Amino acid sequence: MSPPPASSAPPERRDVTALLVIDMFSPMDGGDGRALRRTAPKVLPVIGELIQRARAAGVPVVYVENHEGRWTATADELVDAARKHGLGDDLTPILPAPGDPFVIRARPSAFDRSQLEDLLQSRGVRRVILTGQATEQGILYSALDASVSRFKVVVPQDAVAAIDSSLAGAALRMMDRNMHADVTQAGAIDFSVTKVQPPIERVRTPRPVRVPLSSADGSPVPPVSETRQQLLSALAIVISREGFGGAKVADIAREARTSLRTFYAEFSSKEECFLELHRQITVAVVDSVSASVVFDRPWVEVMRKGFETYFNILMAQPLLTHAILVELATLSPEARAAREEAMDMFAAMLCDLVEQGRAANPELESRALSPMIARGIMGAFMELVVSHVDRGETDRFPELIDTTTDMLTSVVLVNVAADPAAAAAEANAALQTRA
Repeated sequence: MSPPPASSAPPERRDVTALLVIDMFSPMDGGDGRALRRTAPKVLPVIGELIQRARAAGVPVVYVENHEGRWTATADELVDAARKHGLGDDLTPILPAPGDPFVIRARPSAFDRSQLEDLLQSRGVRRVILTGQATEQGILYSALDASVSRFKVVVPQDAVAAIDSSLAGAALRMMDRNMHADVTQAGAIDFSVTKVQPPIERVRTPRPVRVPLSSADGSPVPPVSETRQQLLSALAIVISREGFGGAKVADIAREARTSLRTFYAEFSSKEECFLELHRQITVAVVDSVSASVVFDRPWVEVMRKGFETYFNILMAQPLLTHAILVELATLSPEARAAREEAMDMFAAMLCDLVEQGRAANPELESRALSPMIARGIMGAFMELVVSHVDRGETDRFPELIDTTTDMLTSVVLVNVAADPAAAAAEANAALQTRA
């Protein structure tokens, strides 16, 4: 028998790094597009330089684009439409070259139900560099999914465009702290990397989130150890994949690259680990929402941005959100106490933000928010949120932004309950007059 003919197929390409260009060929002709028209042109030259360096180093450049409801559109049609209705000739430095992969998606994340992950895995890619827009939306969601899929994530902050600078800052902090992404500058990226360690083995020590708790005698709680933090991060990943009910201690230990013995040296049970993770997430969310509220715009608009930040965080990890907001209440008395503690933290944040707003807008007729009223507002607010989570409708959270803003506004701004729209317009006009 003669030997079979040699295959003429080219050898499989193996890459370590891929440069992703996300949503830069959108029309940008309405809504958030107006804000992106101001910020996106600033990052185009930076992305263009990264593309040149990537191609020179043999690193694949992958384009990911939302079809924006144009289900039959091709890659060429999306690019042509963007040049006509988007950023025009400014897009020239970042145009795809022949042979560059172009992935069409319909979800907020570049990885959600698209072919991107399969494409990257087939090439052996373990490190993804995220560029494009918007920092607090597509980039944030893509970074989360990439980290859950155990990609090393790099985000050059000068190569991502934002809709809102304060929200973008909070998003970058979340990617750095909670997802362990390498948030850096484009010029610092090394395309010659030939080996990437799994995320859990990164050289950089995970930075524990500040948790304002004290022990029974009033002394500060010691910092979280690296091993303990690895287990907490692993639990978050497992819950995001399996839900809390489906998470097993063995899965957590495996995800953290450690042993069951190590887990039980740190935590007595899965629930104890979850309660500590819950406290960390609560503080991280409070910090992110507080950072997003900057009183440089009308009061109602600023508070609306705070609620928008909160809902964006919840939408990013539906199973983790369900575990914290629904499953936590069904566990032990300690778990229910942790939930009450979180509610008190959010109520305190609400009181603080209202006082900041009143100080920044003294011409507005407003009233202070007492801790008891703030707690009541949070209770009603969480009832709305939990009902959506229970029904698996976290993708409909944006529908609650106006409702929750009106709920707070009707309590704080005098006479707003009679006509919320008129009161909001009056508040905005007063601020413009002062400016």
